[in-house]
Amino acid sequence: MVEATGAPWTPEDGWRVADTPSLSIGLQDGDPEYLFNRVRGTLRLADGRIVVADGGSSEIRFFDPLGSHLTSSGGPGEGPGEFRFIGSMWRHADDSLMVTDLAGVTVMDSGGQFHRRFPLELAEGRYRGNAVGQTEAGTLLVVSGSRGFSPADAGTVIRDSLRFFRYDADGTLVATITVLPSAERWGLLVGGISTFPYVPFSARPIWTVSRNRFYIGSGREAEVSVWTLDGSLDQILRWPKPARPVTDALREQFRAYSIESTRDANDRRRQERFLAEVPIAEDAPTYQSLIVDSEENLWLEVYRTPWESERNWDVIASDGTWLGSVSMPDGFTPYQIGADYILGVSRDDLGVERVEYYLLAKSPAGA
Repeated sequence: MVEATGAPWTPEDGWRVADTPSLSIGLQDGDPEYLFNRVRGTLRLADGRIVVADGGSSEIRFFDPLGSHLTSSGGPGEGPGEFRFIGSMWRHADDSLMVTDLAGVTVMDSGGQFHRRFPLELAEGRYRGNAVGQTEAGTLLVVSGSRGFSPADAGTVIRDSLRFFRYDADGTLVATITVLPSAERWGLLVGGISTFPYVPFSARPIWTVSRNRFYIGSGREAEVSVWTLDGSLDQILRWPKPARPVTDALREQFRAYSIESTRDANDRRRQERFLAEVPIAEDAPTYQSLIVDSEENLWLEVYRTPWESERNWDVIASDGTWLGSVSMPDGFTPYQIGADYILGVSRDDLGVERVEYYLLAKSPAGA
């Protein structure tokens, strides 16, 4: 057990993300190579090229260090090098790329050339999972839900489980790592139609993969478990983070936001029924996403409601020390964090996605 007692950074010596991006790729209108829709991942390769996995086009797009388009690979389909609903992308040895879709995991070289594709065998003979990352040794972290939903769930809180597995580099199951409860849903039946929206302020498990570790947390508490490649629990990281109570004012804000976001009168009636029936958690989640940077520091995105724009990330050093908090630009989601940069995707008020590269400044005290 590793427990941090406080953050050593002060407002004067903490790490800071630049106010404006050094590079921005993406247009609202123009050449299709620069139009992004549902980006699933972006990476900076060793030579400075930027790779983008675009879910809308099912393409892997390559850009030079200045942001000019070089080439694209993939496209929709089931053939070699094609994709059915891209899930995620990560960099592996020698800048090779691993891209997941419904068919399994595709391996491409650093130029976008197809190398091979392999499926993931069913875990325990029944769980179909998604690969979410890979260690340097080739071990895959695979995540799977364990149940579906039905009209019989109407009027109840539905608590699924997420199962975390270790797989070999060829897609063969090795063993189960752990099982966590997933975010709670509510069985909503309106007009004979069943839907299963998330319970307000429900916590969703978070996870990531580093060079030789798996990190998994519930999202509810300020706690992350660290697992070794052989599936052993190595340590549990904890640090002081007070719970955020779901006050009456916060409940009313959620209600107003939900009603305002409806598309039409039928959708509004559905939302009002949902809000009248569903139970609401007493405390909000603590974290909602997780990244390990190139220096093995752990970055955790502090939970925010859908209407809050401020994006703060707590940083935990590789030895378990809680370093402090870093503020990200509004609308920006990081995918890769290096020693002195952050690469990710921004979304503006019109929904236009841009791949952006920000410099990360570290003070002597935080270095």
